[in-house]
Amino acid sequence: MTITAIEPRQAKNRLHELTVIDVRTPGEYAGGHLPGALNIPLDQIERALPDIRSAAEHGEILVVCASGARSEKACAQLAQQGVHTATLAGGTGAWAAQGHELDHPVACDVKTAWSMDRQVRLTAGSLV
Repeated sequence: MTITAIEPRQAKNRLHELTVIDVRTPGEYAGGHLPGALNIPLDQIERALPDIRSAAEHGEILVVCASGARSEKACAQLAQQGVHTATLAGGTGAWAAQGHELDHPVACDVKTAWSMDRQVRLTAGSLV
């Protein structure tokens, strides 16, 4: 099975016609996501399958994560269920590196969770 990858520049030009699903954790999503992206964490993909299938009937689905690994896994999982999707090559990291804007929730509307890496650094620092 081959997973289709869309380069960030191509995705930027087609963003208005894509349904973007961000499979990162809610904390990662809150840290910055593609404009208009929906947050469906990887472990909830199967539960959201009916809605994803419905969206796929109306247009192409682009799955994104931080670097592309989780989105490729989600694409493979959805392909097994007969839903064709594409992944964003390089994830949100590549998107931001090419200068494309990320949406950030308004601070008062969403309580931003710390990423796992940041939590580990805090714990390790407090132990030292």
